[in-house]
Amino acid sequence: MKLSVALIVKNEEQSLKKCLDSVKNIADELVIVDTGSTDKTKEIASQYTDKIFEFPWINDFSAARNFSFDHCTGDFVLWCDADDEILPKDQKKIKELDYSDKDVVLCKYQYSHDEFGVSECTLERERIIRRSLGLKWQKRIHEYLPLVGRQYRSDIEIHHWKQHGSSERNLAILEEIVKTDKDPRNFYYLGKELADFGQDKRAIGILLTFARMNGWWEDVFSAYSIIAKCYRNLKNEKEFFRNIFKSIQIEPRRAEPYYDIGTYYTDRQDWSRAIHWFEQCLNVRRAAELMSTYYPQYYTWKPALELCICYNNIGDIKKAYEYNELFLSFRPNDSRGHHNRKILSESSLNKKDGQGKRLNLGCGNKKIEGYVNCDIYKTEIVDEVFDMKQIPYLDNTISCVRSEHSLEHQSLEDAKKTIKEIFRVLQPGGSLELYIPDLEECARKYLSADNSRTVNYIPEKTWYKMTIFGSQRDDNGSVSKHQFHLCGFSKEEIKQLLEQEGFILDFIESY
Repeated sequence: MKLSVALIVKNEEQSLKKCLDSVKNIADELVIVDTGSTDKTKEIASQYTDKIFEFPWINDFSAARNFSFDHCTGDFVLWCDADDEILPKDQKKIKELDYSDKDVVLCKYQYSHDEFGVSECTLERERIIRRSLGLKWQKRIHEYLPLVGRQYRSDIEIHHWKQHGSSERNLAILEEIVKTDKDPRNFYYLGKELADFGQDKRAIGILLTFARMNGWWEDVFSAYSIIAKCYRNLKNEKEFFRNIFKSIQIEPRRAEPYYDIGTYYTDRQDWSRAIHWFEQCLNVRRAAELMSTYYPQYYTWKPALELCICYNNIGDIKKAYEYNELFLSFRPNDSRGHHNRKILSESSLNKKDGQGKRLNLGCGNKKIEGYVNCDIYKTEIVDEVFDMKQIPYLDNTISCVRSEHSLEHQSLEDAKKTIKEIFRVLQPGGSLELYIPDLEECARKYLSADNSRTVNYIPEKTWYKMTIFGSQRDDNGSVSKHQFHLCGFSKEEIKQLLEQEGFILDFIESY
């Protein structure tokens, strides 16, 4: 199987080398069509191939791409733009792909990236095409190949590092095209370009025209979303909501409209309503069969950051902190999240001076005199209610922490956060008394147990199974999620965890 790689280029000296370096090892043939470069583009191209052709630019991308395909001789053709790049992991996938049962291979086009290099706009595009199909590119701009034959949706990624804007050129071409070509697709892209240029009234008219045509339904969804934004810019709230809900009615499994409604309410400082819509963004699951552009940030960090702000504004600092941590899980290097963490954890969480107090964390029903008895749920014996992962005391102000059979009721990651918090609040020389099941010993005892014997009046095997998985029931016999064990440690594992956080162990033993 022979693979041709085809490019059309013009004045691409800044990006072309990066692109060609990324395709030279997968291309059996490299075809480059220049549409009028006046810089060093052709000189750079000549270092990679002698198949360089000239084509006069006639404001028609399809004509140029068809010309490039006409000069390819491979069994398959992969098209690229000069500011595209295929990373090594995806080069490997292309080289190892079984082409025998495929006519058109769709790849994930990572069209734009954030400041950390993470994709924020993903399209699926027909990128590798069986040449014998004789497919021809359609449309002068926003060109495409007909999806025919055996189509394969791959996980191959091609990254686009946009070097310069082209909206003015695109707008001019589209304005000319719609005068004679009434294809719905032309009206859709013209409306999008007009909206990008802030021509809201014209964009609304063009996109409403498109919506009444027999266009692709996913584009109709996007059209109503754009129309809604235009009406919002024009301060027409009634039409904003009418059109945004039309988009949701067409496709409720997309987060973008929910995010737009959320920001509508944050602009009005209506935090509670905003919370509802931003939480919808995090809960919605984009269906795998959807083909239109995917913006992952609207399903992840953007609503998480907004929820941090909203909850902070209604005084729910715990929730604000949790959503900021979620935001950081998506964008660990974002300075906003680290700033929020500092503010929320040191100021807004109302940490107080421990004054050498002793804490009994996760006390449940076991009150210990001389300790502040703490749990996440309020009972008659609980003095303070809080989550052990967020102890509301200042650094180095607690003399002793005691925790009996509470750590194993947390997930492993939460248990690690709790250990970190305990170390934070303890004074230098403070002490930790930690009681947890020895997972290794419990498992060993379970394997050798015999239910003809009892431990604490419970059949032996049942008892040791319970030490591993928890009782799973409250005292009244009802199932309780708070009685499940979510993690476990052997002596060596808990020793390593404690020492990693800075603890010095005096002793560790069975009791």
